[in-house]
Amino acid sequence: MAAEFRVRAESQTHPSDPSQFADLDTQTQRGSFRGLAAAAAIYAGAYALAYLSDWATMVAAHGFMLPPLAHNIYSLVAIGYASFISYRCRKITCSPCAFTRMAISFLVVSSAGIAVHMWGWEQEPMIGGVSWVGVWVVAYPSVVTLAPQLLLLGGLLSWGVLVGIAITSMLVHGVPATFVGSPWLKLTQAALPVLICVGISYAIAYRVFSLARDVARARRLGSYELTEKLGSGGMGEVWKAKHRLLARPAAVKLIRPEALGQGTDMSSARALMRRFEREAQATALLTSPHSVVLYDFGTGEDGVFYYVMELLEGKDLKTIVRESGPVPAERAIHFLRAACNSLADAHDRGLIHRDIKPANLFTCRRGREFDFIKVLDFGLVKHVRDTGEVMSQLTGTGTTSGTPGFMAPEMVTGETTVDARADIYALGCVAYWLLTGQMVFEGNTPMSVLIQHVKEEPAAVSSRTELPVPPRLEQLIHACLAKDPDDRPASAEELGEALAEIAAELPAWTRARAEAWWRTNLPGLYAAPRDRLDTGASTVVNV
Repeated sequence: MAAEFRVRAESQTHPSDPSQFADLDTQTQRGSFRGLAAAAAIYAGAYALAYLSDWATMVAAHGFMLPPLAHNIYSLVAIGYASFISYRCRKITCSPCAFTRMAISFLVVSSAGIAVHMWGWEQEPMIGGVSWVGVWVVAYPSVVTLAPQLLLLGGLLSWGVLVGIAITSMLVHGVPATFVGSPWLKLTQAALPVLICVGISYAIAYRVFSLARDVARARRLGSYELTEKLGSGGMGEVWKAKHRLLARPAAVKLIRPEALGQGTDMSSARALMRRFEREAQATALLTSPHSVVLYDFGTGEDGVFYYVMELLEGKDLKTIVRESGPVPAERAIHFLRAACNSLADAHDRGLIHRDIKPANLFTCRRGREFDFIKVLDFGLVKHVRDTGEVMSQLTGTGTTSGTPGFMAPEMVTGETTVDARADIYALGCVAYWLLTGQMVFEGNTPMSVLIQHVKEEPAAVSSRTELPVPPRLEQLIHACLAKDPDDRPASAEELGEALAEIAAELPAWTRARAEAWWRTNLPGLYAAPRDRLDTGASTVVNV
């Protein structure tokens, strides 16, 4: 698994004043929501159990009798409020400001509940050692991440509530018989350890919150905040992110320089940065709706390159076939024509993808449209001049990029004249996978697969699937898989036109058919986007 990346950014508040819960990243905030929900649920259950057990003990000793009315009322209030907080935080729909108010109020109310349980019964309170209120105040910041100043405020209020309830109890029920000497001295002995616990709680909160803010800073790239890791691989990691001002969801791909085959010296790093910038700018020029949109790119302080791309709702074609089996010919043509649209735009701008494969073709939902294909990973393209001369490529010198199961023979042999027809070959491999659920060539090692791409003829598509394959489509796929680039369709545009002619002879893959498939096979993603506003979209970006 790829190593975790740290990309630093400026915080919204001064480093010595970690006071804003809103400064934390979304993932940490949600963890605090869940922590408060769990703490409240445990408190409600424990308080109810303690209340019932004390009542049972009193009944066993004195016969049936009801606890004091005031104690009953406050016990119900404490348990009810804890249950409400648990439910509210599990919904994760409140703002950071609302959450901090709930967290502090729950700390005070729950501490008051403990104090009432200790002092509210007509029984002798246990004096000596640390009160359960103190234990609760110390434990609280380790479960709920809060700004230390707010935690200190909540702790002092909890301490004040404890003292107030103790004084009220002595005024109502009288000074306990176990209080020998001045009752105020005994009260001080009970309250002072809790005050010390408040100080300890503040120190814990300061440390925990400072670490949480460091994590939040590490998850920020310019105007984007990393919220959830979506995947990792040999090239780096992909994170779900959101724009800090627009709240626009995005996918951020982090790329380690060493993963691109470059050295670690400064000259290599500068050359890599120039190439990265050039390719990112070229990718940003792509205008096909079937090309993934690039929002931003840059380099972090730790030397990590990053792309910021649109976040997609759906699954890649590799996963679709693995989970649901081969697709009918009309749907495969629908996917391939969209990919041709994207590649034709790229090829017109001198960009060769060089890593077309099912994992880089993503079928997604766009509004009410289903099965909308997006071509991913244009970050590792080759850029050529009109003359065919190689201008630049992001991979290191002397290396071969691509995926063995989808590499054109000329890429395997290292030809210097690799052009757009290498992507045509890869699309033929993708079509083969879509219709059969199998690779064109399979082997025990990547090298054996590469050798077959160079020397072996592929088996007929129709011989490896039970689904009907139109003869013209089979012929077109085998033309794409020709060893000699001159025998393949000359361009992605030409391939797309040929696919359109075949599609006219088949049942149409309509929006209604696509929607029905999504409703059955991807019910979670089929649901209206507003239902997933907080949970985010499902996306897989190859790394």
